[in-house]
Amino acid sequence: MLQSARARGKTLPLLGYLGVALLNNCPPDDLDTFWQSLVDLLESQDGQQAQMAVNNLILSEQIYYQSGYRMPYVRAHGLYTNMAYAPLRQELLVWRAPLFSY
Repeated sequence: MLQSARARGKTLPLLGYLGVALLNNCPPDDLDTFWQSLVDLLESQDGQQAQMAVNNLILSEQIYYQSGYRMPYVRAHGLYTNMAYAPLRQELLVWRAPLFSY
């Protein structure tokens, strides 16, 4: 989509903030096209075509495992909120997603 978006003949830059897995809703027949487009985007000549970040560390590691590209994670809440995480439970919590079985 980025490559087809043009403004006065120039490719528009992309600022991506991902919150779901890379292949979420990607049709199986388009996997090769998706991976090639991602490589082309992230390895653009000027390095300014795209800046990508994710919203959690698990997703950052998943993308790194899948693609070899490390995307920084930026939490949806930041230091500017003056909030802190202080767990009170003495239990092990396991990450789960509705699409995990796929």
